[in-house]
Amino acid sequence: MAIKTIRKWRRLYQRQGLPRLGSGCPASPCPRCDYADLNESAYAHLLGWYLGDGHIARARRSVYVLSISNDPKYSRLPDEIAATMRLVKPTGSPCKRGGHATRIEVRWKRWPCLFPQHGPGRKHLRKIEVADWQQEIVAR
Repeated sequence: MAIKTIRKWRRLYQRQGLPRLGSGCPASPCPRCDYADLNESAYAHLLGWYLGDGHIARARRSVYVLSISNDPKYSRLPDEIAATMRLVKPTGSPCKRGGHATRIEVRWKRWPCLFPQHGPGRKHLRKIEVADWQQEIVAR
């Protein structure tokens, strides 16, 4: 196939707001920015895990990776964490990585919107405050 044809298709898809050719699915809308549905009980659960044993790191193309670490002696927790991540980001596909601790990871551009505690440096060296809207969700 001619490269010019492929470029033309890509431009057409971009103008129409369709997913890029070769991408699996359209981008997931953000519950904070796009007012998409948010499973609040799952979010409150995930917020606790993030504040305890999680971190967010920036990957390529402004995509962020939410990673929750888990001690291998709690063998059932990784599945529960992955299921909770899927409830917060329904199009997500959590992956588990082994080693000294099991890490459960999901990639999404919108993690910093949902976890405003994310910032430069180590979490335990920064002042961490729960936002008002997060406190309301946790209280419910």
